[in-house]
Amino acid sequence: MNVAFCIPQFKPANLPLQPWLTVYRVAMSLRDRGDNVHVITDEGVPEEFDHIHVNVVDSLRGTNSKQIVRQLQTIEPDSVIVTVTPLSLATACWYQILHRYKAYGYLSYPFYTWKQILRAFPHICLRDRLEYGRHVLVPKRAWADRLVRIFDAVICQSTHTVQKIASLTKSKIDAYAIPPGIDMDRWASEISPKSIHSTDYFLYLGTASRIRGFKLLLDAFSRISDSDIRLKILARGADETKLKEIKNAVVRYNLNNRVTIQGGWLETDEIKKQIQSAAAVLFPFILVPSEFPVSVLEAIYCGTPVVITDLVNLPQALCNAAIVVPHANVQKLASTIQKLHRQKEYQAELVAACNQLRKGIRTWDSVCKEWQYFLTR
Repeated sequence: MNVAFCIPQFKPANLPLQPWLTVYRVAMSLRDRGDNVHVITDEGVPEEFDHIHVNVVDSLRGTNSKQIVRQLQTIEPDSVIVTVTPLSLATACWYQILHRYKAYGYLSYPFYTWKQILRAFPHICLRDRLEYGRHVLVPKRAWADRLVRIFDAVICQSTHTVQKIASLTKSKIDAYAIPPGIDMDRWASEISPKSIHSTDYFLYLGTASRIRGFKLLLDAFSRISDSDIRLKILARGADETKLKEIKNAVVRYNLNNRVTIQGGWLETDEIKKQIQSAAAVLFPFILVPSEFPVSVLEAIYCGTPVVITDLVNLPQALCNAAIVVPHANVQKLASTIQKLHRQKEYQAELVAACNQLRKGIRTWDSVCKEWQYFLTR
């Protein structure tokens, strides 16, 4: 089978993140079974990356339709998988050529409401305001109708989005939920169910950015009265310049005696130890680019509760293994962390829920097989 993925910013630095991680893992699985796999993207990566043919265009926007159409005509794929957003559905003229192939829309973008976007605005930078705000400007009916006209089916990350698509399109297009997985070869070894111990620190895991709620989290910690509560920031990949920025932010909130910071790249075993040693992992997202960040699954798999915001699918997917706080609410985040620190019985209930939920977390192998079945049915 000749398969093409159309996804912007497909580059090595993004591959640990969603939606690029899912696309990469599925593409690799198709390659391994003998399919000819192409990626059309707008980033300057090698022409062949891990034996996947990478075709670079200037842009995947509608203003670059001719170049994209030429690439598709050269590849002549049997199937095309396109990552779509409300804006791309409304503006990408090159989607018309997809009628020639079996075309699937991949919906990893969380469909935010006006209320959620406006609540997020004070906490994010101008670039993110433009990036996310423009999607809610597109009338729902306009992009939903175009989705039905152009694509044969839709792949989503959750039943939450499947239900939303069914409602918007009046079930005129098939939509399937295939959630992401985790790499069991890396995470399963030496992972045993977590038990409660007298840990006093909470872990922030990921890029220290405003959109992920980092600044909001520092504000929340500055309002916590229990001085023995500690925060550890595990800023994976952060270089010296970024670490200096993080330290300066910590000092501004007068938290330098309660916060430890670690950057660079750590081995998986070290990350697992950090997660399992924490009372909880904090994910105070203001907005998220993908509705199912894999780092959340990894924390749950380690048996450690997570604190998340009430955005998109996460609260439903994580059930009782997560503490859900209102989106962009600094005072509620602070009180939630303090409550969890004080109530060890509550923490024990959450750990038990994690250890139960981890049994249902899927491997990438099973996720990729489901994608393969979907693309060839």
